[in-house]
Amino acid sequence: MEVNIFIFTYAQGGSMFSQRTLLFIILSSILTLYGCGGGSSSESNTPPSSDSAPDNTVPEDEDNNETEKPPSGDGLSSLEQALKTGNINLLKTSDNVAAAAIDFIDKASVNDAATRLQLLADITDLDWNPTHDAGFLRGELGKNIEVLNVNADQNGDDIDDSRALVVAGTHEQSKFIMFGGHPFRNLRSDPSLLNEDMLQFLHNTMTWLTEGKEKDLRVTLAQSDNSYWFRDEPATREWLEDNYNEGLIINNANTCNGAALKTCLQGGSDLLIISQFQDAYEIDDIMAGVNYATANGIPVLYLHHDGGITDLGSQLFNNFDVAYAGDNRWPQSTIKNTSVADADRLPGHISAIKNLLNHINNENFSVPLASCAEDRCANDESYANEFSLAANSIKSMFDTYDQNGIRIFDSNSKILEKHLVLLADQIRQDISYPMSVDSTPTNEFLKAYFADHLIYISRDINPVPEDLGNYSRSDFSRITPTSKTITLTSKQSFRSSGVYALPGQTVRVTRLDNNEVDTSIRVNSVRSGATHEWDSNGYTRPKYLASQNLAIKFGESIVFTSPYGGPIHITFNTNDIETQFTFENIGEHAFWSGSQDDTKFTKALADDHYDWAEIATNSFEVHSKADRIVSTLETSYWNTAAELAEAIKLYATNYTHVLAGFQGPDITPEPEVHGWAETEGLAVATVDIVKHVNADQATCGGACSGNPYDTYGSFHPVEHGNLHEIGHGLQTNRFLFSFGSATQGGHGATNFYSFYARQQFFEATGIHSTPGATTICEVQTGPAFRGEFAAFVEAAKTEDPGATIAAIIERTTLGTTIESDPTALTQWGSYDYNYFVWDELQLHARRLDILNWGQHLIARVHIIEREFNSALASDEAWINKRDNLGFSTYSLDEAKAISTNDFILIAASRAVNLDYRQPLNLMGVLVSDKANAQVAISNHTSIGREFITRNDACSAKVKDSRNLAELAARGVEFEMKSTEITADAQWPWPETEVSLNKAIYAIDEAITISYAHAPGNSRDWIAIYNADIEPTGSEGRIEWHYINGNIAGSQVFSGLDAGKYVAYLFENNKYTVLAEAPFLVE
Repeated sequence: MEVNIFIFTYAQGGSMFSQRTLLFIILSSILTLYGCGGGSSSESNTPPSSDSAPDNTVPEDEDNNETEKPPSGDGLSSLEQALKTGNINLLKTSDNVAAAAIDFIDKASVNDAATRLQLLADITDLDWNPTHDAGFLRGELGKNIEVLNVNADQNGDDIDDSRALVVAGTHEQSKFIMFGGHPFRNLRSDPSLLNEDMLQFLHNTMTWLTEGKEKDLRVTLAQSDNSYWFRDEPATREWLEDNYNEGLIINNANTCNGAALKTCLQGGSDLLIISQFQDAYEIDDIMAGVNYATANGIPVLYLHHDGGITDLGSQLFNNFDVAYAGDNRWPQSTIKNTSVADADRLPGHISAIKNLLNHINNENFSVPLASCAEDRCANDESYANEFSLAANSIKSMFDTYDQNGIRIFDSNSKILEKHLVLLADQIRQDISYPMSVDSTPTNEFLKAYFADHLIYISRDINPVPEDLGNYSRSDFSRITPTSKTITLTSKQSFRSSGVYALPGQTVRVTRLDNNEVDTSIRVNSVRSGATHEWDSNGYTRPKYLASQNLAIKFGESIVFTSPYGGPIHITFNTNDIETQFTFENIGEHAFWSGSQDDTKFTKALADDHYDWAEIATNSFEVHSKADRIVSTLETSYWNTAAELAEAIKLYATNYTHVLAGFQGPDITPEPEVHGWAETEGLAVATVDIVKHVNADQATCGGACSGNPYDTYGSFHPVEHGNLHEIGHGLQTNRFLFSFGSATQGGHGATNFYSFYARQQFFEATGIHSTPGATTICEVQTGPAFRGEFAAFVEAAKTEDPGATIAAIIERTTLGTTIESDPTALTQWGSYDYNYFVWDELQLHARRLDILNWGQHLIARVHIIEREFNSALASDEAWINKRDNLGFSTYSLDEAKAISTNDFILIAASRAVNLDYRQPLNLMGVLVSDKANAQVAISNHTSIGREFITRNDACSAKVKDSRNLAELAARGVEFEMKSTEITADAQWPWPETEVSLNKAIYAIDEAITISYAHAPGNSRDWIAIYNADIEPTGSEGRIEWHYINGNIAGSQVFSGLDAGKYVAYLFENNKYTVLAEAPFLVE
């Protein structure tokens, strides 16, 4: 050990206090230096207040002269200064942060092994299942020791051991051990949950804490539950009495809780046993007792209560420098086969971190990225060992710190974590986008990916990367930060605040209201999957752009700094509560939430100072790249934010949710839906959440469902892709038919909502599409009805027509063509057939004037389904509701096991009082005898084996028979025909025709081709081919034209050379021939 003596003088107010020379004697060793984090705990990192804007400039004295920095940063090295402040600008070029972190791990691990040896003594094969009522812990290397880490899942399979269940250490004058579960409770409820070696571990725990005292033990038992599921107090007491009964003194239940705890300890105690069970006691009183124990050498045994974390638990964890790392409710991890041989091994996650650091330091990653990228290297051992085990652990660690508001640079602890933060900050400065998994050097790629896994914003200094890829610019120097107070009504799950966190600028948020709603703050909501780092040239931006949620309570201020910046969002756990926040040191991007924002929004878009813009209604928010919002307003039917917001409310919210059978804000009651439900005594569920879109990059495909869903394109409220993704949040799998072993794909219940909303737009405007959105009739074309008709007629010739059709669909590979099967149609078996069947059911209701708008059948069945699901909760609920729902003959168990086919038959028949047994069987939907019998006794209006066709294909494509305005505009009167399907049924419509004005043309003479009874698809087309070429492609095609959805008309073609030719009419952008006519040119 060396003794260093430094003498400093300091100036205050311009005067030199030479008489008050300070003598600092610093006793330091390498371990002590690491242990204290390279700095004193006396320096305050108080977050900036409203009258002290955050900046990283050097303070000036009263004479306006820049003060000199203390020599060598208070005697600290450049690395130590950086570790203390979190500022990589203090590092020297020669500082190797990765190597320093490795050195710290090596030195800190020496003492850890000695403690583990004591606690694991005589243990050869320890097993412990803490059950789902446990929580995970994370210790701090150099401060305390992770003794037992989970290493198996509930099935006994090996897992990553980055989460601990036992952490030991010393705090102030006391030893402590924290358990993430409650082994005494486990032992009492089910002894098989822990084996003999785990019982030995409990004895070792007591020996270590009490210095081997085995009799006359004075135990203070506090904050221990004794409820039905948590018999913690008696379980602990019984174990102590069974194992340390000689002279044992232990307080009566609940006599040392709250304020009484300190008094109990002052009376003399060898051990404090405590949990996070707070009950009605004050946290400050409890913590006063705990602090007394640790200050006076009384060891502490902490036993976790349940799997979550309470306010008391948070304070206890912070007190002992242990982090809460999650609930075991879902993973249900366990400990298997642990022994004393594991004592000198680093915990798996620390070992993995060291390994990752070595590869970063030596730049020797061996992962074959290009060859394993297809499955994201999930099965590559080198990727796991060299990178992912550590990176995922690091991400989990820092996510937890942000979620719990742990500011590591405000304390002298978490030294390893500080090294990791500095290293990631350094690496981020050198990242250049785009990168490509198949061409970017492996070391460069994985170093960047490591930095991406360590995004930590609970700090004041967070350097801005030079390159943020296609997410955003990084230079906001033209922006002058400002402050803003907002009032916002809570709405699940989050809403935009309308303010922007500038990259690298420290933001302070203060909550002003005192209302009962949990709130948290996060920077943007871009999903991590929208960065496609594993695609060739797909690493175009940082991966984890959205921050963690930072909880904030009344009167609290939170301070954070994001390296990426973005719109700030506020999460809520309940609705309709007024909240108020002040945001300091923020920017204001283009944001619209009402008419008060009209002018400001337009100007902000024109100024182009930000790359993101937002439009917020009460029920839907658009978070968009600014250029996409500009595109929306320039190319859509709506030219202002206010107009667009009204369209969002009408089409994206109202009509989609009407068809899903909901009521709520921005949803207008529909008599055929809501009025019908009221008449029938059925409850209509309320939807009252905000839905969101990120118009930026999609997580999957061109657009990807979720809330938020994301899309590459600009947002348009009647564009099919956007409404399709909204539909994913409304669909139910009970609407999917099954055919033998083949169940229709999930998309088979998605597009109802899009078709309905977009047809409502057409009905209101007479416009097929808005620029930038797809024409209604181009979307999701259904099967050719002529083909279905023919197939149904052929099936009628068989002994069991319904089974024949079902077998055809079952043989069909979902979503593929089966041209080798002459009895099947090209789209049967794809999700379009699901729409086709539902459309027929709707048409029957429309034809019989039960519904004015056939699609309202979908809404009614949604209402029935929700009532059905709620009735499954209990026998009583089921008995009370089943008759009105149409399931009077079903027991609760039968209802729970019902097939989708049976459910749809009964529910759809109940919804419109029609007996759908025969139409469904006609289309291959087979149901059980019980379902048939249920409908038979319900006295619904019967329908035969009737198939409805119509004269207008466009209305078929939007899945409804009501499109009268469109037909009238084309001079066509809508007509539908119901045909009973028998073995000799005839197609009820005139045949599609192609004709020419003459059979023989002269060379170069113009040719007029006429057509009649065309389907009316928007991309039906006519063409001339050489007669000796099959019309299956461009070969032999002379000239072609779309007929633009017309049913009848003519088209003039250019003259031709001498030869034999054929005029063809094709269906909807395909090579399906509808009609043909040969002719000659001589």
